[in-house]
Amino acid sequence: MLPLTRPAARAALATLALTTAVTALTVTQPRPDAAAAASPVAGTSAAAENRARRAFATMPLSFEANRGQVDAEVDYLARGDGFTLFLTQQGAVFDLGAPESRSGAAERSAPAAAVVLDPVGARSRPHLEGRRQQRATSSYFLGDDPGQWRRGVPTFGRVRYRDLYPGIDMVFRGNRSGAEYDFVVAPGSDPARIGYRLRGADALRLDDGDLVATTAVGDFVHHAPITYQVVDGQRRAVESRFRLVDGVVGFDLGSYDQTLPLVIDPETDVDYATYLGGSGRENGAAIAVDGGDVYVTGYTESPDFPTTAGAYDTTRSAASDVFLTRISPDGAGSADLVYSALLGGDGPAPLDDVGLGLTVAGGDAYLTGSTASADFPTTAGAFDTSLGGDRDAFLVRISPDAAGAADLGYSTFLGGSGSETASAIAVQGGDAYLTGSTSGAGFPLTPGAYDTTATGGDAFVTRISPDGGGAADLVYSTFLGGGGQDTGRSIAVAAGDAYVTGETTSTNFPTTAGAYDRTANGLDDAFVARVSPDGAGPADLVYATLLGGGRNETGRGIAVDGSDVYVTGRTSSTGFPTTDGAQDPSYNGDGDAYLARISPDGAGQADLTYATFLGGGLGDEGQGIAVDAGDAYVLATAGIDYKYGGSSVLVARISPDGGGASDLLHTSSLGIEDTRAGGIAVTGGTAYVTGTTYDEFFDLTPGAYDTVLGGASDAFVSVIDLSTDEWVWPDGLIRRANRPDRGDDLYYGQGDQTVSAPVRRGDRRVFWITAQNDDNAPDSLTITAAGGAAARWVIRYYRAGVDITDQVSADGYQTQNLAPGEQELIKLTIKARATARLNRVKRVPVVLRSTSAPAFYDRVEAAVTAKRR
Repeated sequence: MLPLTRPAARAALATLALTTAVTALTVTQPRPDAAAAASPVAGTSAAAENRARRAFATMPLSFEANRGQVDAEVDYLARGDGFTLFLTQQGAVFDLGAPESRSGAAERSAPAAAVVLDPVGARSRPHLEGRRQQRATSSYFLGDDPGQWRRGVPTFGRVRYRDLYPGIDMVFRGNRSGAEYDFVVAPGSDPARIGYRLRGADALRLDDGDLVATTAVGDFVHHAPITYQVVDGQRRAVESRFRLVDGVVGFDLGSYDQTLPLVIDPETDVDYATYLGGSGRENGAAIAVDGGDVYVTGYTESPDFPTTAGAYDTTRSAASDVFLTRISPDGAGSADLVYSALLGGDGPAPLDDVGLGLTVAGGDAYLTGSTASADFPTTAGAFDTSLGGDRDAFLVRISPDAAGAADLGYSTFLGGSGSETASAIAVQGGDAYLTGSTSGAGFPLTPGAYDTTATGGDAFVTRISPDGGGAADLVYSTFLGGGGQDTGRSIAVAAGDAYVTGETTSTNFPTTAGAYDRTANGLDDAFVARVSPDGAGPADLVYATLLGGGRNETGRGIAVDGSDVYVTGRTSSTGFPTTDGAQDPSYNGDGDAYLARISPDGAGQADLTYATFLGGGLGDEGQGIAVDAGDAYVLATAGIDYKYGGSSVLVARISPDGGGASDLLHTSSLGIEDTRAGGIAVTGGTAYVTGTTYDEFFDLTPGAYDTVLGGASDAFVSVIDLSTDEWVWPDGLIRRANRPDRGDDLYYGQGDQTVSAPVRRGDRRVFWITAQNDDNAPDSLTITAAGGAAARWVIRYYRAGVDITDQVSADGYQTQNLAPGEQELIKLTIKARATARLNRVKRVPVVLRSTSAPAFYDRVEAAVTAKRR
């Protein structure tokens, strides 16, 4: 056995109560303490500890099964920077403090703590069950005795305490938000039995709904609970709050239906999330919402992709099939799958049939994509019933009536003698508008179309009436492009006109007089075009502009709101155009997502009314966009920190008001291991998202249709409430990372520097401000929470876990003189009183002042967390 090495952990395990439940613990006060500063070894690593502890909030926890690497009492353990969590049948211990790799003297000089969570009246020996086993394993090769080595130790995304209390399970899990828990209360069980002590904490208090435990290494927060039931297919909130009586923590709950399950959950904005797939690979590409039900399409390579009885086709044809799935996100398990059908032929592998675009109109689903199958199903009277080249686009209309073959109302090929792919679809007045790419030869065009000359690789805009009238179904079809490669990626329709975005390598891409940008900028530019399908030749191109900087851009999503066009995609150009008051005017590195709003008025530069970068330093790309009540909802695939690798899905709600950082109203991230965005739809402040995930511990919701990753990858469906203003910055996704090698740097430069966040009535913001002196002379930092009447704001300063507000002058807090390379961390909290003005922005200037020279070069790292009450 490999013994535990920290005395605090050993002592805590030795004195555990009979059982211990685990609840949410999030580091909220990283510590550069006095003892650490006094020790050369501890002081040298203080900055690294601070950064690592802040990273705890975004790291994916996993739980190792004990295979002899720790004491025999431990069933599972989770390791992080500066802590280890031990889970046993008798209890759980958070071992906090200095990393175990330090020397003995250094370890003794730095504080450490072990927090034991000790439930009152719980079952004496609950069963611990690891769930959602991960692909990754752990190995230990300590010492020179191979008998003590451990290889292939399995890891899990969750650990469940079965029947911790009668009829009550507790699930401990980890994700990008840190350590979280659920209490799952069975019908008829009594949640009033839940109660626990936090032994090892110096003090406990309730702070604005959160439970705060003070320890020698700082404050740890148990976030205010979110409690709900699924009633009549809808997730219904139950009033809940922490109760603290004589050192025992419990929950006070409002009224609820005791005949239904009850979930006491950490704060979350994901209302519903499920996998969708079989034993092979799936890709989720597009999503639509109709009457509360979610429609999703993509492709599947699974022989056992889930289908429903009576659906159009339930048997996979060949290498891949298009799927159309309708889900009611009610949390009713398998009953959530309302309709699911396959569509395809026996074309050559791989990916002979692929779904890429989807919309719903009049109760019917309209799909598009590409097929290489000569026997792709078509309907009588369709525009084209034969495969023209090696790959054609297609248009399909399906009624999800479970009537078998009768579900397929219309299906046609669309292509010439080369290769075509349709990327997106929109429907208005019963007509379908498609865009994509074509190699040109033989592609069907209509008289009077804007452009009828093939140039070897063009975008296209096509309008089809799926009436079964044969050739007459093709209402309008045109090329769109120049002499290079042009690709249509997304389409929207308003007042009969088609709005298209994509990317072009053409130096002569057609633009219109007065457009925002008529000159090619780099290797690839995004483009935005408005086409009126009137058959008036050149006059059909109402507006067309390029959008880009000196390198590469893509256009991946487009939406129309009134007279404005919203676009997203990816840019790798530092000179990508941004506007005054943009949420982020600076390129972050390795490719950024962007949001641009264009008024196609032919007013030149004035047409670009809003443009901002959106991303971090690790490669991000906008994949889809929707507009609701004037706010833009951007869906992006976002790179995750180099330390963890992979990609995540980001959903950001942005109000393009030119208010700088305050324009970013809400962000949410999905997945932490190779998760990629597909499509987005928004209604009433709720975002419906699909994509593809390889993540075995993707954050799912209770009662989801499918909670097991079936194959190498699955599609997913997530429903996210973005109606409130809530964000975490940086979260590994949205952040300024001008120097990716320097961690979560928001600023790196000379002069006074300011970070701010919107603090509205009912909000609380926590600013983590780390100053580092990168000069050769001492510097100091002044932090001032300025602006607004004091009666409207509660402002508190903390250093090393101690409230130092009464030591701060009207000019703010001034650090000690920082030696070269030295850091100091300050926590600043701002809470808006009930008297605060609605939508007031509280600005917090962070001012660096040199004590030795007028010129200096220093760094401020600031992480801002927000909680909406």
